[in-house]
Amino acid sequence: MLEVWYMDADEIIIVNLDNEGRPTSQEGTSLTRFIGSMARRKEYASIGYISWKDMPGDDKSAMLKLIESKFEFVPPINDTIREMLKTEINDKWRQWKTDLKSKAYDPSKTEEEIASVKPDSMVDLGQWRKLKISKINRQNRAKFEDDHCMGTKSLPEFIDEKKKMPMEDHPNVKRFTLKPAPVKMVQLSMKKLQD
Repeated sequence: MLEVWYMDADEIIIVNLDNEGRPTSQEGTSLTRFIGSMARRKEYASIGYISWKDMPGDDKSAMLKLIESKFEFVPPINDTIREMLKTEINDKWRQWKTDLKSKAYDPSKTEEEIASVKPDSMVDLGQWRKLKISKINRQNRAKFEDDHCMGTKSLPEFIDEKKKMPMEDHPNVKRFTLKPAPVKMVQLSMKKLQD
């Protein structure tokens, strides 16, 4: 992911979007990873805010401008795609906060003891102290039975691949041929119907 951060100003990555505005190419994976990397950087997305709604609009706009400076979208970016990008940043930011909390949480320690040691070198200690670890959220998450993970390939990318694959090469298509029923079986079936 560092290669995207350190690209020259004239370099840009082209991301193809499907009809729904979702990235479908390998470059879309680079975009998603970049968004996750940006959401973990304290200078862009502070973990000190309780909710995404509390984060200043200027910070959100700065993150969108940074994305637009490194990625070009085909078809061109519009307000709907910008809102989708904000949602993706929000998801990655919340996941980062959750990961930090899970690393640091220890039921035997007080909140002050947990807040005094930052769980990751990328975290600002001042922002970390503002972050609240909720026992209720931990209990609610423990109720989930299934994990949801597809790996690094996004669902739109997976769907796009399957659409491009010829039907005969598709692994989930079962092939069969109808064989005519033997005459004896047809006669027996007819006899049962008559009885």
